[in-house]
Amino acid sequence: MAWALVPQRGDRAQAQGPPAQARDPCPKGGSSFSTRSQWRVSAGTVVAEEKVVSVQYVPVACRSCRRAALAPVGKGDGPTCERCGARASVVPGEVYPEDDLGLFEKLEQVVHAAQLSEPSASNVTLMLSEVSERTIAPHLLLARALNVLPGLGFLVEVADQPARLAHALGMLLPIIGIRFRHPSDRAPSGPAP
Repeated sequence: MAWALVPQRGDRAQAQGPPAQARDPCPKGGSSFSTRSQWRVSAGTVVAEEKVVSVQYVPVACRSCRRAALAPVGKGDGPTCERCGARASVVPGEVYPEDDLGLFEKLEQVVHAAQLSEPSASNVTLMLSEVSERTIAPHLLLARALNVLPGLGFLVEVADQPARLAHALGMLLPIIGIRFRHPSDRAPSGPAP
């Protein structure tokens, strides 16, 4: 879709084309895309083009079920947990494209099923936090992570694609961190204050 402002008599311009307001193709909140107007000048005519832009997603943490998910950036009153409906909080860090939704969910399921202890989670987080090692030799990190999270075996398929593997391993950081960001309601391990 494109708009053109066409010069008319008396130096007034008349708009021709679609309505000036960009519209969301799925206005009921189920949208994965939004539109953005971009202006340019073409042969002396100002043109507004609407381009479809993929929505970005941020990791969110549910305090109630202690699970991670990806939620669209800037969605309404704030994110809610898709699993239990409780209010979720945004985890600062990376922003992910829509293409990462499935991978993030699969990684979250692996971490949830593993029921990592806090020391194990700390060790994996420390190991994955080394960005240079994660980008230079992600296959070595995967081999070490498989000892603690055997469900990551599906990542072996991309071991020959270092950038994709490094990206997937990096996605584990907020997922593991969320599990211990909001500790479950449990008795304290030390003497009561």
